[in-house]
Amino acid sequence: MRARAFTLAETIIASFILLGAMAVFFALMHTMLRQGVRAQQRAMAALAAESKLEEIREWALDVGNFQSTWGTYNGQTSTDPAFPGLTLRTDVEPAVLFSPSTQWESNFADQRAIRSSVRKVRVQVSWPQDGGIPVELITLIADPPREPDPTLTVSGGPGSLSRNRSYVTSAMGRDVNGFPIHDLFFSWYTLPGTANPGNGQISSNRSGTSATFLHRYSVGIGPAVYIDGSCRAGVTAFYRGRPLEGAGNAVNLVP
Repeated sequence: MRARAFTLAETIIASFILLGAMAVFFALMHTMLRQGVRAQQRAMAALAAESKLEEIREWALDVGNFQSTWGTYNGQTSTDPAFPGLTLRTDVEPAVLFSPSTQWESNFADQRAIRSSVRKVRVQVSWPQDGGIPVELITLIADPPREPDPTLTVSGGPGSLSRNRSYVTSAMGRDVNGFPIHDLFFSWYTLPGTANPGNGQISSNRSGTSATFLHRYSVGIGPAVYIDGSCRAGVTAFYRGRPLEGAGNAVNLVP
């Protein structure tokens, strides 16, 4: 049985179908190549951003750098010879974390917050054909760990204090090189003197950043009780699980 020959019309239709399929094929290939180049460009931009973040992390390991204004990186634009054609912009801003958690601290008006020991660092990488969608990486960088001075510095009180009078004191932690350790949470207590022990009340906010010592010692309901004599304000804190302690000067509680 002989095969039927295609007519001219059928040949023309088949040619149009073939040309249409080829056009779709080449369009898909062009799109795939364009998307592949775009994906490769974004992958390179992500590598450049991560490289810059590693550079900043290394820089911030120096406590002097971390506690500076961060002008070296904040609002700065740079390039990297390893990633030609890319422009990197770095921005740094304070970050606030709540301790032990945001959900828990939301129940309190007086919230315990870490305000000085963390920075939010943003690296944005752009290039001429980024389509207005640059690559952006954001991370938190913490104050580097240090060797703490085990003795807290406590601000001084008055030489003497009359009944029902008070004074405000505060504490600060430092490392062995003298740099301040921020965002410690302090617990306050009273330290009666040994030779002539006196006592009073001490109270603070939840983070203990400051405390008020009152020359009055009350127990239960009833008239105020006063214990005249010598007393100091004591304080304790923990830095990475290590206890730190300090005490203010002796205050003479007088009638």
